[in-house]
Amino acid sequence: MPITLEFAQLFSSFMDRAGYTDTYLARETGIVRQTIFRWKQAGSKFTPRRNSILRCAQVLKLSEKECNELLTATQLDKLTKTEAEYLQTEVKYLQIEGKKLTSSFFEGLISPFIIGMPVPIEKFFGRRYEIDYIAEILSQPPIQNIFITGARTVGKTSLLHYLHYIKYEKGEVKRNDRHFQSIPMALVDFQDVRMQKQTNILAHILRELSLPLPEVDSGPVDLYWFMDAVDQLIAPAIVLLDEIEAGIQAPDLSIAFWNCLRSVSQRFHQNKISFIISSSYSPLALTELSDQSDKSSPFFNTFGHIISLGPWNHSESKMCINSSPKPFSEEDQQWILEQSKGWPILVQLLCDLRLKAQPHWRELALQRLGNYRYLLGKDEDK
Repeated sequence: MPITLEFAQLFSSFMDRAGYTDTYLARETGIVRQTIFRWKQAGSKFTPRRNSILRCAQVLKLSEKECNELLTATQLDKLTKTEAEYLQTEVKYLQIEGKKLTSSFFEGLISPFIIGMPVPIEKFFGRRYEIDYIAEILSQPPIQNIFITGARTVGKTSLLHYLHYIKYEKGEVKRNDRHFQSIPMALVDFQDVRMQKQTNILAHILRELSLPLPEVDSGPVDLYWFMDAVDQLIAPAIVLLDEIEAGIQAPDLSIAFWNCLRSVSQRFHQNKISFIISSSYSPLALTELSDQSDKSSPFFNTFGHIISLGPWNHSESKMCINSSPKPFSEEDQQWILEQSKGWPILVQLLCDLRLKAQPHWRELALQRLGNYRYLLGKDEDK
């Protein structure tokens, strides 16, 4: 349904009253700036979802009446009693792990739990053993390559993002995390179609490591330029390769490309780069895939350190559960722990359903869990 004139005018007036720009509101709500712009244009086909309206209502400090006007103008039902209570709740301060955090019960309705997407640093839980193990490997020369494997949705991408973005975290961090803040690092996502082109990926890595790129009139980065540029590294660097199976199957990434990566990571005693790769394939299955793709490079045999991600332990699961802005009962916490078996995505999923307090949420949760039989050991074809 196109944006109505009534909604466009109301939304624009509320933004004007608050004195917020499209950019500011986008940053505060997580909604794309262009989408917010189009909501102010009558006739636009970018109809806002209910949750997006509620998120804007909180940031714009709308009253219950004003929020209902927006919902009605989009032909959505008015606020439920629970939603109205959340909207009117003043900001509360919660004590979580000794840190004073600002939150509101309305934010709890939107849910801080993330399902099926990489988790940002501030919502990353657990994996301390794996992070400390990686830090130990990388702190002792010669730096070595690491293979991270595990079932899909187990959190491999989130772990790589944590390692990469921890350098931007301000304030005090855990001791071993400081190592990742001080070392040059590049992150490559092979699911990004741009990263399936050799020239793009080489330029991206050099750019991330602050290494020189060729002049515009000299043409794109080739393997020769890449290796010469890497030789300029004063200290070792890390390259994180996510979803590497997608890279192996990319037609433009030839065996010469993979052999180049092997060369820069194993230059006798002067190895310059440590590669940390992630894959839902086992090391043996990944080698077989490279053989089938006619890319049987020795690069795939350089990963002696293998980390297999499994469920969270009890304390890690509890840490995530206790991050809820609205505390759960002990009974609900125990049910979440038992049903999720500690798998991160399932803990997040069940916490999300419980936080929204939907009627018969446990019944709905059991239905949703059916999509994750491969984690719970109920799928014969793993």
